[in-house]
Amino acid sequence: MAILLSLEFNIVINVSVQVGDIVYYAPISPVGTTPDAYNTAEVVDTIALGKVTEIINPNLFDGGIATINVISDLVDANNDPLPSATIPIGSFIMFGKDKKVNTNSLLGYYARIKLTNDSTDKVELFSVGAEIQESSK
Repeated sequence: MAILLSLEFNIVINVSVQVGDIVYYAPISPVGTTPDAYNTAEVVDTIALGKVTEIINPNLFDGGIATINVISDLVDANNDPLPSATIPIGSFIMFGKDKKVNTNSLLGYYARIKLTNDSTDKVELFSVGAEIQESSK
């Protein structure tokens, strides 16, 4: 059985996060002393919380709180949240895309490109490149 987690932020949420993304968190550890103190997080401590089901007020247009709702499977046999489902305040929150849906290449049959130089000074174009893959077979 899964539980619904609501992650609340008082800052604008990254514009790339969308429903279906996986949310992760990593607890932070302070290092150093003031004023040179900073926080670190270890990759091995990263925990997947679950899939994003809803994003509420991501840009804080109305002020208040931005919320990301996540369906999490971090429950025990009694359907109680596991300790890893309790996120320490100040943890580093991140998200990842589903690789089945979000690919990093363009699909299509042709492309058209127009390069324009509006400068009145002499300029040089060092390189133009393209990644081309057959995608329609």
